[in-house]
Amino acid sequence: MFKLAPKNAPITWPVIIPEADADGRVTKHKVTFIFNRLSRTELDRRDAAITTAMGDLDAMSVEQTLDVQAERALVYCSGWQDVRGPDNDPLEFNRENLRSLFDVYPAAYPALLQTYLRIMFNGGEAQQKNS
Repeated sequence: MFKLAPKNAPITWPVIIPEADADGRVTKHKVTFIFNRLSRTELDRRDAAITTAMGDLDAMSVEQTLDVQAERALVYCSGWQDVRGPDNDPLEFNRENLRSLFDVYPAAYPALLQTYLRIMFNGGEAQQKNS
C-alpha cells in the first residue's frame, strides 16, 4: 500500500564538490549535507520569495550572487557534517560559512543544487548509480 502523506524528516546525503588544480587534475571533495524535505509547492514559494527579494540574477555582482546562493542553500539544507575551517575547528552551518564555501569552491553550489534535485525529484537513484 502506498500512503500519500507529507514527509518531513530531513535527508542526510553526500555532495561531491569537484576542484581542479593548476595541472588540470580534479579532486572530488565529499561533504555531507542535511537536506530539508519540502513539498514542491513550498520549495517554489520559498525560491520565488528569494528571487523577488534579491532581484535579477543576470544583473548581480559576484557578492550578490553568493548571497542568493547562500539564501537558497538555507532553504534546501539545515546543516552539514564534519566541515572544518583553516584552523581545523568545526565550522558552523550558517549563511556566512555557506557564502565562503561557494566563494572558495565555485562548483560547490551547482553540486549542492544538483544533488538536492536528484534526491528530491529522482528519489536519489541517479546519485546512487553515480556514487
